[in-house]
Amino acid sequence: MQQKIRRLAATGTGIAAFSLMSLGLAAPANAGTCTGNACGTVQNSSGVAVLIGEWTGNPGHMTNVKVLMPGEHSQKYLRDTDGFALQCNGVVLWGSGSTSNIAAHQEIKISDFNHVDIRYQGC
Repeated sequence: MQQKIRRLAATGTGIAAFSLMSLGLAAPANAGTCTGNACGTVQNSSGVAVLIGEWTGNPGHMTNVKVLMPGEHSQKYLRDTDGFALQCNGVVLWGSGSTSNIAAHQEIKISDFNHVDIRYQGC
C-alpha cells in the first residue's frame, strides 16, 4: 500500500485513483454528526501520506478512506475524521499535548473533540 500511495503522490492522481476497491474495504458508513470544533481532525505534519476515514463497527475499521498528503488537514476531505493509519512507524501529537509512537498500517480510532497531529513517519 505504501508503494501505491507514493506512486499516487508522484503522479498527482491523488484521491480519485485511490479507490476503496483497491483497498479492499467495505462501502462507506454514514458521516458523524459532530458540530463546530467537536469533530475529530487530523493534521499531517509528516513527510509521508496518511490514510484517514470514517469509522464503522465495533471493534470496527475505517471506511470512506482518503489520502491525506503531507501538510494537509483532514477537513479538506472529511468534516469529521474518525480514524487514521500511518504508512510507516511514526509519532503523533494528541490534542491533549501527549505524544504516542504508532505502528505502521494500524488503524487508530479517534473520538470527537480529538485533534491528532502526525508529526513524523520514519520510512
